[in-house]
Amino acid sequence: MNVDIADIKRTQLQIKNLVSQLIEDSKINGDTRNIRKLGYSRKEAVAALSLSKRTIDYLISGGVLKTVRAGNRVIILSKSADRLLEIGAVPYPKSSRK
Repeated sequence: MNVDIADIKRTQLQIKNLVSQLIEDSKINGDTRNIRKLGYSRKEAVAALSLSKRTIDYLISGGVLKTVRAGNRVIILSKSADRLLEIGAVPYPKSSRK
């Protein structure tokens, strides 16, 4: 079976275009399954990070997880959760907290 590099590249481009179209269609139709969360509630962070609520609270008070308040809600920034998984429980510098 002869495989032409141009055919492979053409197929890859077609797949990329189909995936892009599916993502666009899902956004237009209100499908939010492919949208990345920007923040987590404490309960969602417990599930996402497989940690206890108390540990999440310790990490917040220790400056390891950045939060934003919206009314009574505490929203944990997903970037800080990603950072926790990448480099461990290293606190942010005090000047950049919150």
